[in-house]
Amino acid sequence: MPLAVTIRLDRALSADIESFWRDLGPTDKDMVPRLPYPPHLTLAILDDAMPAEEATRVLSGLSGTFPRTPIKISHVGVFPGKPAYIFLAPVVTEDLLTLHDTLVRVFPTDTVHMHHRVGNWVPHITVGAALRNIGGIMDRAHDMTTTLHGRTAEAELVQFPPVHVIATVHPSTR
Repeated sequence: MPLAVTIRLDRALSADIESFWRDLGPTDKDMVPRLPYPPHLTLAILDDAMPAEEATRVLSGLSGTFPRTPIKISHVGVFPGKPAYIFLAPVVTEDLLTLHDTLVRVFPTDTVHMHHRVGNWVPHITVGAALRNIGGIMDRAHDMTTTLHGRTAEAELVQFPPVHVIATVHPSTR
């Protein structure tokens, strides 16, 4: 099963994202069921060759060494396909890229999926996957005016599917 390194969002921002999704009002017939995992940024998908025990050891070494990073959502976007993935995009800041760099460079480059390597990563918070009516969902999303902002929280190593948290690493207290 694949492994992912994620960064959770603070409670207030997570609640705002959940509220945004509920207010958007997609119907169950239009959507793929959501994963039972809170809003987050996926920093890396790791190759199956990376043993969970090794990934846990490597990531755990970062505990307390990375900052809580400000996040401000800039827009709603979509990765087209079947299904189409709807996401909220944070403003790409030097702090956000540094956080990604810090939490990904500890893994051998060849174990990190090419889309998540430093220089290739597109920060996004997936909020759903649409099977159909993507145009209607996106029209409603773009009509909603919202300013979502908060901070990152802990990093997690998760295995999926189904989502199972293997390790949690806390940011610095500064």
